[in-house]
Amino acid sequence: MSQPLDELKAAILEDGIIDADEVATIEQQLYDDGVIDREEADFLFALNDATSGKENDPGWQALFVKALSDHVLQDEVSPGVIDDDEANYLIEMIQGDGVVDANELALLVNICATATGESPGSFNQFVLDSVKAAVIADGIVDAEEVEMMQKVVYGAGGAGGSDVDSAEADMLFDINNETTDNQGHDPSWQAFFVEALSKHVLEDEVSPGVIDDDEAAYLIEKIGEDGKVDDNELALLVNVAATATGESPDSFNDYTLKALKEAVIADGIVDAEEVEMMKKVVYGAGGAGGSDVDRAEADMLFEINDACEDNDGKHDPSWEAFFVEAVGKHVLEDETSPGEIDEEEAAWLIAKLTAEGGDNYSALEKALLAHIKANATSIAGALSFKIAMFG
Repeated sequence: MSQPLDELKAAILEDGIIDADEVATIEQQLYDDGVIDREEADFLFALNDATSGKENDPGWQALFVKALSDHVLQDEVSPGVIDDDEANYLIEMIQGDGVVDANELALLVNICATATGESPGSFNQFVLDSVKAAVIADGIVDAEEVEMMQKVVYGAGGAGGSDVDSAEADMLFDINNETTDNQGHDPSWQAFFVEALSKHVLEDEVSPGVIDDDEAAYLIEKIGEDGKVDDNELALLVNVAATATGESPDSFNDYTLKALKEAVIADGIVDAEEVEMMKKVVYGAGGAGGSDVDRAEADMLFEINDACEDNDGKHDPSWEAFFVEAVGKHVLEDETSPGEIDEEEAAWLIAKLTAEGGDNYSALEKALLAHIKANATSIAGALSFKIAMFG
């Protein structure tokens, strides 16, 4: 025979914690009829509020999450999804003591992950705010928190369903900005940040596969909110340039090239990882000029070379190879004069090569001239003379 819930609650709370035997007793009584009704849901929340933060048996959280998820997702009115009444009920009960504890957060996450359809906007925003507050509390994003965010962002019951909507994207940027100065994040945080935000702008219905003007403006605004481009945000820019199926707006390309240049020249040394980043941006279909090497990208490469020229010999060998290859493609694989260096290209190259003053070319610049000499079918004007003299 079932015990009245108020008597059961009093007995359980007598010592202030919920042990394994009590978890078993609660589960047996609640599931006696196979249904978790509203009175039983109230009972669970009351127990949780009274024992929150105590050394309860781990089975308590599991039961709390399961039973309350069943209450809102296995009802006859809106099976599989959260309706407005259920959303209001959950928010009210969780906010009742002014704290979203670990059990309540686990419940919210589980609903997002297991619901079969999108939840009301009020519930989604409550979940996102709760997750953000929990993640930034200690300033470090660990692997468990990344898994939690994945369930919320990709779950069918979250904002935007299984897509990544603007509210979820905002949450990720907010978390990144709040934790960017801290070390010790799990590596999965950057991977998830880049993946989810790339999905947000590249897997939308309006402009699938490419960045449109609104998306470019959004990314630039969010990344610039704290006045700097951190490692996660740079990785995002690089990934978008590398994986988009078509060219991005000029504003986005210019922003990406500037951020990339500043990151590379920060320590004056071009390492192998930075070369790989530049390759993704310069050769990516989403970058400036698409998969071709356009003038803005070639200018960036010369600017990086000029800024890092004093450290010749310290750069990764792949830097020289990439510089020569990419600038060579820019002037030799263009549509206007393929295979040739025309007057305009010759003038541009001379201006770039002499930007630091005179004809004292670095080893990298000499390698570029040698590459042009070996591969061009014709070389216009003064550049031909310079190559003969210095190439």
